[in-house]
Amino acid sequence: MKTLRRLFKYILVFVVVVVIALLAFAATFDANNYKPQIIEQVENATGRDFKIDGDINLSVFPWVGLKVEDVSLGNEKGFKEKQFAAIKRLDVKVNVLPLLKKEVEINIIRLHGLDVSLEVAKNKSNNWSSLVQAKTSGVDASAESKKTEAPVEETAEEQTTGSPLAALQVEGFEFVDAVIRYDDRSSGTKATVSELNLTTSAIRFDQPVDVTFGARIENSQPAIDTRLKLVTQLRFNKDLTEFDLRDFVFTLYTKANEFIIEDEQVEIKSNINVLLDDQRVSLKQLQLSALDTRTQADITISQFLTTPLIQGDVEVQSFNAREVAKRVGIELPEMAKADALSHVALKTKIKLLGEKLQANDFTLSLDGSTLSGWLHILNISKQQLRYDLVFDHLNINDYLPPVVETANVSASAQTSAVAGAVTGEETNGDEKIELPLEMMRRLDVQGDFRVLSLTAKDYQIKQFLMSLKAGNGAITIKPLSMQVLQGQVVAAVKLNVQQAIPAYAIKLDVNQVQTGPVVNPFLDGLMGDKPLSMKGAVNVKMDVTTTGETVNQLKQASKGPIIFDMKETEVNGFDPEFYMRSSIADYVHEKGFGLSTTIMGSYKPREVTVFDKIHSTVNLAKGKARTNDFLMDSKRVQVRAKGFADIMKNTLDVITSVKLPRAKTAVEKIFDEPVYVRVHGPFDALQYELDKDRLKASTTDVLKKQVDAKLDAEKQRLKEKVDAEKRRAEEKAKQELKKTTDKYQDKLKDKLKGLF
Repeated sequence: MKTLRRLFKYILVFVVVVVIALLAFAATFDANNYKPQIIEQVENATGRDFKIDGDINLSVFPWVGLKVEDVSLGNEKGFKEKQFAAIKRLDVKVNVLPLLKKEVEINIIRLHGLDVSLEVAKNKSNNWSSLVQAKTSGVDASAESKKTEAPVEETAEEQTTGSPLAALQVEGFEFVDAVIRYDDRSSGTKATVSELNLTTSAIRFDQPVDVTFGARIENSQPAIDTRLKLVTQLRFNKDLTEFDLRDFVFTLYTKANEFIIEDEQVEIKSNINVLLDDQRVSLKQLQLSALDTRTQADITISQFLTTPLIQGDVEVQSFNAREVAKRVGIELPEMAKADALSHVALKTKIKLLGEKLQANDFTLSLDGSTLSGWLHILNISKQQLRYDLVFDHLNINDYLPPVVETANVSASAQTSAVAGAVTGEETNGDEKIELPLEMMRRLDVQGDFRVLSLTAKDYQIKQFLMSLKAGNGAITIKPLSMQVLQGQVVAAVKLNVQQAIPAYAIKLDVNQVQTGPVVNPFLDGLMGDKPLSMKGAVNVKMDVTTTGETVNQLKQASKGPIIFDMKETEVNGFDPEFYMRSSIADYVHEKGFGLSTTIMGSYKPREVTVFDKIHSTVNLAKGKARTNDFLMDSKRVQVRAKGFADIMKNTLDVITSVKLPRAKTAVEKIFDEPVYVRVHGPFDALQYELDKDRLKASTTDVLKKQVDAKLDAEKQRLKEKVDAEKRRAEEKAKQELKKTTDKYQDKLKDKLKGLF
């Protein structure tokens, strides 16, 4: 026991002597006397000039502290700036005695006027790599050898997590007036971070710490001037496992006229909680304001040290998309609805885990329409997308260019005008269709897009469905279906970009769709000033394939059948029988037969012709659409056609025939043979030519018989007239003879009376 007391006594004496020695050392030690040695050591280690123009103040007890001013490290040779880094003032003091109780007590930590210049030469070498290499090359060989030694097992105490400190007290932190410059002469990029300031209030465990951060970032290419400001109240526990950032406000003011016309402010507000043991970060009441939009969210990030899982609710409040686009220098095209895109909002639940992103309970509000459903990205880098989305209603017309009122312009001309307005230039069909082939080949997309009620042009569409599947360079829409114009349309479209030249395939099945709204605009002007329209339901089947990189190549390579069928179809403004009669009458009149009035009779054109059947099979091949069986059949007239449309030149060349199925009178037998008409020329300037050679061949015999019969009748009439005249003359002569005879007889009697 005495020995133990004596040992403690010696230890106490030793400690007192050491303390007295340290006090004496601190009182007499002047670090400035060692400036040359310090400078020499730094220059040897870095190979650069090192300066300490200010004083070095070193304290040992009771505060271990260092204060140094005007320190600079020179730049590497071959670079523009004279200094690599400089510090105006560094000041830090740690109280010694509290350290014995595992308590840290530090006065205000000050780092003022840090100035760093980072440079990249034209050959892409830089002025900081050599510092890292110098530090690495100075590693002791014994330290390197320790890497091969067996790892020492940690004690239970060493394995415990959290801070080993019993208490922490820092009066504050001042990191002010820092500047970091970056000059990359290989790319011509310059950037400067200036006005860099970070200050805090007193820092203690489980006590709120006021934190303020600010900086200015200027970039040359592109030209951007940004100011950052962050204000929050930080709290953390003794084990350093939980951090709270209350009233977190991050504000960004930016001037980037190359991207954003006006100066922009972005603000983020939230309350942030970090639990290291649980690997969990919570961003509560997150608010993001940018480009005149407001986003609210509650986000949780878990297992962030392994594979972060980010999930939560996100809501973008209603904003004007047109105004947002304008703020970033994008002028959206004028739309038919003046306030289109003025009310856009979004709400969803997100879940992001590695490469997987889910947006569930997805709702997009667009000018009164609502798109709902879900989107899942199975793998972001591989573009694996799955979705199921439904619009309750949508009027596409609102987002199309305004309708320009034009007079006497055909539908095809209007279509060309619209196309030219969209592209901004005239095209001839040989321009290459630019497709993002590499991106399309990587697509892995599958999903359904529906619109319950869709308005497009004058069409009201119900139950629109587009099922898309894309993978391995094959993009298929099957089905593409809708209820429209009292009928059903089902299509399948396939685009294959596996090869260098894209290939297309289209299958179409149209069932009982009313043709009028679709066909009538194209019939306008087809018969001159006379209005022409159609009313009826059509069935269409199409199976067409094509390949090519331009519109003309696609037209040229198109092949496959298109089959049309219609029943009970009304055609207004077209009477083929009247056309047939008038054509023959004009021909007869031209030839001088004099039967034109007889041929026309009392027939007047009918406004409506009802066809019991309309049918055609059109085969696409080699840039032409050819038909050999076009038929329009009714009880009183039949129209047939053979020929082709040249879809490369937009011309038509068709021989049509018009035939009446009965002949009532002898003259009408002239209608037993059809009248042939050639329709040819550009689509917008068709010409109609009567085949007079065929008409002559089919009418000559009938007309000759009619003329002979007329001549025979005239001869008979004249003969009968002559005979009648002869009989009348003979009778008159007899009467005259009798009168004369009677007269002479009377005179003779008178004379005889005188004799007796």
